[in-house]
Amino acid sequence: TAPAILFLLIPLVLGLVALLGWMMLEPWLRKRPEPRPPVVQVPETGLTALDGPKYRRILVTLDHSRLDRIALAHGAAFARAHDARLLLLHVEEGVTSQIYGELAETAEVQAGRAYFAALAQSVRASGIETELAVLHATRTSAAIINFVRREAPDLLIMGAHGHTGLQDLMFGATINEVRHAVGIPVLIVRE
Repeated sequence: TAPAILFLLIPLVLGLVALLGWMMLEPWLRKRPEPRPPVVQVPETGLTALDGPKYRRILVTLDHSRLDRIALAHGAAFARAHDARLLLLHVEEGVTSQIYGELAETAEVQAGRAYFAALAQSVRASGIETELAVLHATRTSAAIINFVRREAPDLLIMGAHGHTGLQDLMFGATINEVRHAVGIPVLIVRE
């Protein structure tokens, strides 16, 4: 019986080795087609006829960090260029805010209100029409998405902290979730 097993086993092993060899070499043996340059169609009237978007309502999300000033600077520049209104949004997600919502009154919430009111006032003082909204929610991304759907801004500007990979899993990936859910352009700014 031993020669019979070898008689079956040797061809089986050789076949598997040949199959493995083919699988490893086949990608290099396959002829690859020559890459074709992309075809770009320019309108007959030329690029000067393309009208850019007109932003009337620009939403800037704020998170009480140093990125607020950067996001606001971009928002103000767009608002001036388009004679647009700025909507400033902060989502309060502390434990007290999650439980009591708009009734939350902690020193942190009060300090946040004062900070955001001062930011809004400084933007108004520069001649830009500005609205401020502070929401209380358990999930920042869901609150931003709902706000965008309700208020219908033309552009969303968000500050990014530069988290990648594992940090996104630990600290959340608000921007990623929001940008996939809203149907408007999203400008992500960093330091």
